[in-house]
Amino acid sequence: MTEMITGVNLPACQLMVAMGIPLGRIPQIRTLFRGEPFGDEPINFQEPETGALVACNVQGHVIACRITAENPDQVCACVRRSTKCAVAFVRILG
Repeated sequence: MTEMITGVNLPACQLMVAMGIPLGRIPQIRTLFRGEPFGDEPINFQEPETGALVACNVQGHVIACRITAENPDQVCACVRRSTKCAVAFVRILG
């Protein structure tokens, strides 16, 4: 889902970082932060004056949900029965 709105292939970028390539040298990350894809100048991920993160170039919207259902009497002993529902992240976009 994140790939759809950022244009960044996250698994590929994770592999590049694991290989030692700095984030600022990955073309998709450079484009996301409004830099030239194959430029040599460093990408500043924070505003110099405020220290706030630079706004990304995001296109579109996404809603992701994960719903699971299990019979609490048939699951393994390590799983506790929960009567609470928690929403980790909800983003409503028009």
